[in-house]
Amino acid sequence: MSNITYNKISDELIKKIELDRKNHTEKNIPMVQIDVESGKIVNVNNFTYIDLDIYRKQVDIETKKRNLGLTARYNIITVGRIIPQKNPIFIAKSFVELCKLRDDCNFVWVGDGNLRTESERIFKQNGVQSRVHFLGQRADVNEILQCCNLFFMPSSFEGLGIVIIEAQAAGLPCLVSR
Repeated sequence: MSNITYNKISDELIKKIELDRKNHTEKNIPMVQIDVESGKIVNVNNFTYIDLDIYRKQVDIETKKRNLGLTARYNIITVGRIIPQKNPIFIAKSFVELCKLRDDCNFVWVGDGNLRTESERIFKQNGVQSRVHFLGQRADVNEILQCCNLFFMPSSFEGLGIVIIEAQAAGLPCLVSR
């Protein structure tokens, strides 16, 4: 391809982006903007800002795992309130089923909510409570994500969960609902 072709494609792309931005702004629809140079993601309408660097910073993972009590080979994580929207009963039952197949994984749950007790009951009834780590609300989610191998978020309904972007920034594969 010649430079002229690239420039034409770039110009068309920029026009489309500007039109989309205008339409999103007029309709008050959140739009994600990526600043490629700084590696930052900014949500233009509600000013959500994610500093990708904190999800990639060097963390002593083995020490962090030891401090969190994570001893299994694989750690699956979810981050969010433990409420109906986040589908915590499905999460609990899914991990119970996984435990029937594998004995080398832990589940890390960052967050709290009104369905925590019910989720804990499911884990206890099925004898897997020692493999589940409820961490409550945390300020070090970026470091905890780096200690895990898979992000799991099967929400019943969700827009764009910012935590998915954070998990991806930490390099985790993400298993999420549509």
